Amino acid sequence: MTAEDIALTKAYLYVSVDSIVGKDQTSERMWSRILVAWRENMGTYDEFRKANGLSCRWGLIQADVTKFHAAYESIERAPKSGVSIEKVKRDALRVYKETGDGSAFKFEHCWEILKENPKWCSLQLTKNGTSKKEKKTSEGLADSLAQTSLTSSLPDGVTNVDTENIDVEQGVARPPGILSSFQSTIEKQHLFNQQELELKKEKDKKYHELMELLVKKELELKEKAQQLKEEAQKEKQKLENRKECERIMTTYLTPLQPAIRRVYEQMQAKIIKEWEEEGLLGDDWLML
Repeated sequence: MTAEDIALTKAYLYVSVDSIVGKDQTSERMWSRILVAWRENMGTYDEFRKANGLSCRWGLIQADVTKFHAAYESIERAPKSGVSIEKVKRDALRVYKETGDGSAFKFEHCWEILKENPKWCSLQLTKNGTSKKEKKTSEGLADSLAQTSLTSSLPDGVTNVDTENIDVEQGVARPPGILSSFQSTIEKQHLFNQQELELKKEKDKKYHELMELLVKKELELKEKAQQLKEEAQKEKQKLENRKECERIMTTYLTPLQPAIRRVYEQMQAKIIKEWEEEGLLGDDWLML
């Protein structure tokens, strides 16, 4: 799964930051392209893995990585003297675990790739935990640096720059509405993931109900088969007993020794009594 996640992360970055396609690509189109890129990155892959599956998996990766990266940047912004990058990472891993459900961060391999991409590590995505004052100050500083950089590169005589649509991460103009478009895409993806989850739950519920019904039917069939087997065994035993009784009743007693004859006579009397109780002898027997 680690190799699949790494391939998915690289494919997502490759497609989502494609400046040629940009924000004009639909979610369906984007994930179709991500699927192709993922397969190329994997080389050998599961043929049944579709774009919807990758989209759901990316939703989990992005949520966890965003949470961890926010903790990492929060610690990195206020480092203690002599603190190494590895120490910052360890502290971030601890904060992630303590502020969540106790589970460890399991997408570090994806974060290592994403953190190197400036477009992904945007202010909107990583500084949710800062105060409004801190955010305003940091954004103002970034805007000021971008303004200075752009102004210094303008032609002679041009001094005014519209900074409203400046990407402070890249230092280049960005299309208007890109943030709202990004947020809308995230919201739509979240809704899609929720719908996928609900559908999966419903399918799982129906599957379990069907399996319970099949198990119940199987038990009923086994019980019925066992009952028929026992009835057949009883009939067989009854037939064997009847044959033995007929043998005893038709045995010629005159040539037998007196002791053996008395035993047979007793058995015959017992058989006649049982037959009378079962009504097997009929009215003709009573007239004898």
